[in-house]
Amino acid sequence: MTWAATLDYGRKTKNEDIRPGPLRPANIIRNKFPTYKNGSNGIVIKLADGPEVPPLKEVVAKETEELLDRRQRFSVRELAMKFEKGLNTATLLSKEVKWRQVALLERDILLKNLKSVLESLRGQVTGKTKDEIEESISMVEILAVQLSKREAELIQQKTEVTELAKSLKLASEDAKRIVEEERVNANTEVESARSAVQRVQEALQEHEKMSKKLEGHGGTKERS
Repeated sequence: MTWAATLDYGRKTKNEDIRPGPLRPANIIRNKFPTYKNGSNGIVIKLADGPEVPPLKEVVAKETEELLDRRQRFSVRELAMKFEKGLNTATLLSKEVKWRQVALLERDILLKNLKSVLESLRGQVTGKTKDEIEESISMVEILAVQLSKREAELIQQKTEVTELAKSLKLASEDAKRIVEEERVNANTEVESARSAVQRVQEALQEHEKMSKKLEGHGGTKERS
């Protein structure tokens, strides 16, 4: 046989099951270890649950994840700086190759002019002098071939440096974009953390209000 027991001032008849009304709002955070309090007539009143405290293992795991994430962001920033440095180096190399091409072009023009002068002199002299001019013309032709090979190598080098500069530029832009995204995400995380702290504070305040309210009900029943 059960006796009537409620937290309000109404009465119930015998043989009626105890059906306590809701003692807490649904938005209070549940805890694994609820607290209880003895009320009047031996009735056990369950108080509002306190905020859930995460296990130490979860806290450590979360902090470790945050540290790794910060390290990754720092690595991305370092990578962006390296790409920027590489792009500057590639730009300098490209300019240097261009200057070398200009110098080779000037030498090629000089060799052509020299060959033209030597050929004009070859028809005006005879004997040993003519042989020396012939030898000089051969040397000029050899130098011209060497300059042509060098020019081809510089053109190839310029192409490679240009492609490298383009790749580094794209990589640098991507790295900068990633850094900017990480900055925005970090700001979002900060705002989210602030909101979470505010929600927890509101929940704690609500918990304190409900606890005081329940204690007041218990004291009233005891006096009655």
